[in-house]
Amino acid sequence: MNNYDYIENFKSTIANARIEPPREITPDGELHRFISNVKSGDKAGYYTFFTNPDGTFGGSFGCWREGIKGTWSSSSTNKPAAFSSAQMEILRQAEALKRLQMNSERAGYAQHLYSEATDIPLEPPLYRSQEH
Repeated sequence: MNNYDYIENFKSTIANARIEPPREITPDGELHRFISNVKSGDKAGYYTFFTNPDGTFGGSFGCWREGIKGTWSSSSTNKPAAFSSAQMEILRQAEALKRLQMNSERAGYAQHLYSEATDIPLEPPLYRSQEH
């Protein structure tokens, strides 16, 4: 099998879990969100697809709205790749750090927008122009 076949197999597993899979799968090991139903702005679906140290592929997926979770592995036994609890904790911490950094950046941007905002007059403009 080539990489394309593994990705298609992963997408098929997502579809079998009653989740509309994303059009493209990025095999970078990062968490990706996607539209898991027909609502165009609703990115409740998520996946991560990665290469294991032994050269096999693995992935996890789910839908936060529906509460569906699943895993997939390209190993011949079709068992999810085994990670030690220490490895899983490192992955969880790395993801938590990414979320913290992203939230910090968003908070900084929101603060910038707030500081640049101007006051809005309480009287409508038409009312002010009739007084003069």
